[in-house]
Amino acid sequence: MERVQVIDNATRPAGRQLLEDLAWASHVRIATAFAKGSGVASLMDAFKRVLSDGGGMEVVYGLDFRITDPEAIELFCELADTYPETVSHCAYSNWDLALSQAFHPKLYICTAATGKAHVLAGSSNLTHGGLWENFEANVVIAGTTDDAAVRQANAVFERALSNPDSFKPNHQYVAAYREMYRRVASTPFTPNPPHHLISDYEELRRLENRQADTDCSKHAGQANAGNRRRLDASMAYLPRNQAGSGRHKCPYCAYEHGYWQAQEDLQASRIASVPRSPQQDATADCNRHAGLRNRNGRAQLDERMARLPSNQSGEGRHKCPYCAFERGYWQAIDKNDTG
Repeated sequence: MERVQVIDNATRPAGRQLLEDLAWASHVRIATAFAKGSGVASLMDAFKRVLSDGGGMEVVYGLDFRITDPEAIELFCELADTYPETVSHCAYSNWDLALSQAFHPKLYICTAATGKAHVLAGSSNLTHGGLWENFEANVVIAGTTDDAAVRQANAVFERALSNPDSFKPNHQYVAAYREMYRRVASTPFTPNPPHHLISDYEELRRLENRQADTDCSKHAGQANAGNRRRLDASMAYLPRNQAGSGRHKCPYCAYEHGYWQAQEDLQASRIASVPRSPQQDATADCNRHAGLRNRNGRAQLDERMARLPSNQSGEGRHKCPYCAFERGYWQAIDKNDTG
């Protein structure tokens, strides 16, 4: 039977609770919206105790709102280097919050081989303030791995871990993130990346190691139907096309790439670099990009298409990713003109 306790940092800091739990845990799972080096460092010795005794650790942390600092990511990379078989750390990254759902959990699960389990959930991020100093409110659930609340907490963590916008940062990514973090410090937060930092965000996206030879982890398959729905109306208007480097590629991703290209062009005050295609019959093959006779019309975007993951799900099935790129591009341009 679970026991539930509500704590705050004034009477019982979340950090103290976690240190006590980590002293007996053999496995720890953390999903946190923000992580800072100060918060990770305050638990580092306890993390190493778990891992040096043969235990495991899984962490998912968010990069939204530009709060997670590079020191925290570096510390997780170092732990993974030292314990490559037992440490898994992923970052959630989708910089344009106008196009994505914010990643905002604060969930800590400690379990032991005996079945003992504690769950801490509430408002404390993996930061020094969240764990020790801020006015926070958290619930501590003490029970076993068979208890319903513990199983539910693990199910929530699994969904966070499998989020299509998560990836595993490496040291090269940390270096690029550190530079962006330094540059963005003086820029007020906006849901969309500021124009003068679009290139920095794009470089980070390129370093996120998403695979182009597998199904799109964000849009493909029934589990990701919700992520496609926002763009399904746009996909429904596109003509079909399975030609060139775009064959079987994800038109949802192509749309988003076009949107980002427009942001770069707007930032650089460039004349539109992508033609605006006239609307085509959505039931027929694309008359601009499909077939051998139209390969020159595809050539400009072939390199971009080759970098996209595959996907034949939802309204995007068999739709032209070249047109999707152009549609995303021009919708961003038009939005800027009217905004």
